[in-house]
Amino acid sequence: MHERYCSIDWRKCRLEHRVKDAMRRFIWYRLSANSPLTADGNFKLLMSNQDVLERHPFPWSAEACLAILGGFQAKRDIFLVFRVFYRWASLKKIAGFTREISSFLDDIAAPEAESYKSVKLRNSVFTAAEESLFVAALENTADDSSYFAFRDNVMVHLNWELGLRTEQVAGVDGNHLVEVVGPNGVSYFHLKIIRLKQRSYKSSYRNRVVSEVLAKKLKNLIALRVKNFGAEVEELPLFVDSGNRRVSGELIRNAIVWMCQQAKLSPGTSTFLRHNMAQKLADQGTPGDLISDMLDHTTKIAARYYVQATPAIAKIKARALGKNATYKELMSLMTGALVHRHDATDSATIVRGVVATRYIGNIGVCGLDVDTACSKNPIYSCYTCRKFQPFINGEHDNVIAALRSEVQLMLDQSLDLGENKVVLQLEKTIEHASDILERCKAHIEGSH
Repeated sequence: MHERYCSIDWRKCRLEHRVKDAMRRFIWYRLSANSPLTADGNFKLLMSNQDVLERHPFPWSAEACLAILGGFQAKRDIFLVFRVFYRWASLKKIAGFTREISSFLDDIAAPEAESYKSVKLRNSVFTAAEESLFVAALENTADDSSYFAFRDNVMVHLNWELGLRTEQVAGVDGNHLVEVVGPNGVSYFHLKIIRLKQRSYKSSYRNRVVSEVLAKKLKNLIALRVKNFGAEVEELPLFVDSGNRRVSGELIRNAIVWMCQQAKLSPGTSTFLRHNMAQKLADQGTPGDLISDMLDHTTKIAARYYVQATPAIAKIKARALGKNATYKELMSLMTGALVHRHDATDSATIVRGVVATRYIGNIGVCGLDVDTACSKNPIYSCYTCRKFQPFINGEHDNVIAALRSEVQLMLDQSLDLGENKVVLQLEKTIEHASDILERCKAHIEGSH
């Protein structure tokens, strides 16, 4: 029932027959040695880059291979797949592929991978509509009349609600569900989840609170397990295959793909569901250290990216880029009139200062008396001061760039936005400076 999603169609291949034949054999090798998902991904990468490969007649020389790699535009995934394909073909002694060129390709460093790119772009999170479809699929396929069908539903529900790794799901035993009855008679449930990475803790397990719906499913599945496999099942794996062995990661991944198909969504993975859970927690203001602990991470690096990708941060960045019309209207009243640099007859009134270790000395003039010292922090405070008259050709873009580098440094050092009020203040300053820059550009364009 749960077939791995795979759509390899060789009719899409336009490459000459020798390359096409070698690729057929390579994809078949990937299917047998790795997994259908890996083979499908390799096929799609190669097919999507046919234009690059077609530009260079086969067999490829070292220079042609170098040009092909350059045509991939520093995309790490296709770079690695092409190199593995060429290496495999040379080892199989397929005509046109040589060990010398394979060694040449191995010596070329692959492009650096951008850490947590999908998290930064919020690609690893369900939209509200997708989440609704996925939850509906979980509800509609929760048939507890059959152990194996119900097992798959519960495994996917665990992945979605708790953001577990496949090994953690497979490691759940029948006696890991704990029910605690409160003073008011209400039952609360938690599940013992094995720690795979956090080995520094005394306990190998972490208690994770589960919803009432999931707890009910787990209890029903335990009952089915007892009915099908015997009374001592509480000390045995909860999720088993038809041979009464603990389920494999492949079975769990297949169940997730199947559930996504029932929801009419693109095939998902356990990693995607982990990212989705973590990002939703970050969106609700959950502290980064708690997210890190729930994901069984040993560092807080990943949690930092989830927090930085929250809509709150996105909203601040949108304002910083001057995209909010409401703020634009108000900002025009925050400073004095725009002036030209040559209108500043007294050099002592020109504003100068340092922003994030960068000296900037050409942004505008201050309306205070020459012998009056500013009680605020010049440059940082200027863009919200009525005494400040911005230069039309001032270095406002340099101010914005310096402020943004300072914000990024602050974000890198703080997991939670709420812990760092300075970030909010800096972003507001960027917001005002961006508005000044737009006003200056509009003035220049209008004068032509």
